[in-house]
Amino acid sequence: MNPLCITISSLWISVFYIWTYSHHTLCEYILVSLLISTIVCSYWFWSNPIRNSLAHTIDALVAKLCIGTFIIHTFSTLDMIELRLMYAIVLSYIAIMCWKSNYESTKEWCSWAHIQSHMFLHFFCFVATFFCSRGTAGYAVNKALP
Repeated sequence: MNPLCITISSLWISVFYIWTYSHHTLCEYILVSLLISTIVCSYWFWSNPIRNSLAHTIDALVAKLCIGTFIIHTFSTLDMIELRLMYAIVLSYIAIMCWKSNYESTKEWCSWAHIQSHMFLHFFCFVATFFCSRGTAGYAVNKALP
């Protein structure tokens, strides 16, 4: 099994966490739906990673839509500058890993460097999901700090 199918599985924890601790607003339903769609598309693509295939195109599109929606939602709900700064740091790691994954894939598709950088991308996306909604860790930390 491709290691990326394993790392994308971490997002099921995010789905469960958001679903369990959110206020079940329409926006949170959309976020969970996008996250599930991203997981399914990633499994589909990374189980047989053929460059520029239909699965690759759809996975990339759904992942970008999901990440963009999470970023907009999260920045609109984080009201403490400290949390916004921490979230921005996580987003910078996501951006770096996106660049590195793309760079490594152009050198050699599915090389260990490509897979490894994409695994880190999945990890930082996983971390970023916990900033996203009022019922999640970002909100808990927000309320706990003076």
